[in-house]
Amino acid sequence: MKKSWKMIGTSALGNALEFYDFVICGVFIAKISEVFFPSTSPTIALFASIFAFSAAFFTRPLGAYAFGLIGDTFGRKVALTYSVMLMGFPTLVISLLPGYSTLGIAAPIILVLCRMVQGLSTGGEYNGAAIFAIEHGQAKQMGLISGIIAGSCMVGAVFASFAGSLMLRPGMPDWAWRIPFFIGSLVSFMAFVLRKNAKETDAFIQIKEKKKEQKQPMKAIFKNHKSAFLMNIVVGIFKGSLTYTVFGFMNIYMTKFQGFEMSTAVFLNTFGLLGYTSGCVFFGWLSDKITMRRSVYLSCFMCCTLSYLSFYLLQTKDLFLVGLGQYGVGLYVGSFVGLSHAFMQVLFPAETRYTGVAVSFSIGIAISGGLMPSVYTFMTGYTENMYMAAIIISVYAVIFTAISRFYRRNAKMYSPAPHHHIKAKE
Repeated sequence: MKKSWKMIGTSALGNALEFYDFVICGVFIAKISEVFFPSTSPTIALFASIFAFSAAFFTRPLGAYAFGLIGDTFGRKVALTYSVMLMGFPTLVISLLPGYSTLGIAAPIILVLCRMVQGLSTGGEYNGAAIFAIEHGQAKQMGLISGIIAGSCMVGAVFASFAGSLMLRPGMPDWAWRIPFFIGSLVSFMAFVLRKNAKETDAFIQIKEKKKEQKQPMKAIFKNHKSAFLMNIVVGIFKGSLTYTVFGFMNIYMTKFQGFEMSTAVFLNTFGLLGYTSGCVFFGWLSDKITMRRSVYLSCFMCCTLSYLSFYLLQTKDLFLVGLGQYGVGLYVGSFVGLSHAFMQVLFPAETRYTGVAVSFSIGIAISGGLMPSVYTFMTGYTENMYMAAIIISVYAVIFTAISRFYRRNAKMYSPAPHHHIKAKE
């Protein structure tokens, strides 16, 4: 069991390091708009930089397919080892990339291409790390492990947010934002070493021994698991609508609509990320105790209630209450994200799990995650309703509750942990 937790820890650490690289672009989104998208209209520049940030989501499904095929054919360890390397290189390029004033139109084009490569990496990394960790664990702890892996992403995001609050302080040189990107590229190479020395999961070893590797996993999925594939897309859509309020929209909301300085907004966002991390671990653990079905309903209820209270606090301008509101946003987001890996991974058998989970989730997250900061920004500005994000999240939560209730009543479920099989009695 100690070896299992060591592998889980390695997976979580590697995931945190990679998400530092992925999130750092969102943290510096306003600065990036100045350097790479100069315009007489600050709003146009901001939306252009949001598009650059969103470009990574459009390539996630392709990365999910490529690394899913590797993970189901050659092993989880192989896929994860090279996905983290693919994140480090474009991060290094961004740290050294001259701005629009030097390279002209080539600068934003190269930036968008780098984000697209990062999206390829994340498509294979995010779900793959969770599959790797949960397959090393025990079925009775799937929720807890799911929460740890989900929370580890935000550990990396917290460090990215902290770096932003330091580098965006008044008096820092204009190029200071590049330092966290350069550090992130070095961190990715450290994660590569950790992954290369990790142990393959027992579940995949059994697949190899039985020669059940799928050379065409998508064909098997569409033949036997179409409903699971569609359900996972819904999970990705809901999860994207939640997650990117924390590190995609919150900085924009606090600066554009509440009038905070960028450095202050980034610092306050750290409380949201902490709320997310603690929510992931706690509600993941809770799902092992009270069943997945009840945990999903509890999370959706929190999204419909705590979201309004949190956005009320964000408008008070009192730093303590705003920080508390940020924590509340992170908490209700984490309440779903923490259990989502376990929710998704019991939908597919081991031989098609990596591809099935990664591709379907990436399609869902591409639909909502990359677009939601723009949608929240536009709708809040257009309606002048400071609760618009909470309203949209509540609608998503109600729809997801209805869909998940129907699906889980009729689904056959597969445990990702080795030597365990469970059915959906919930």
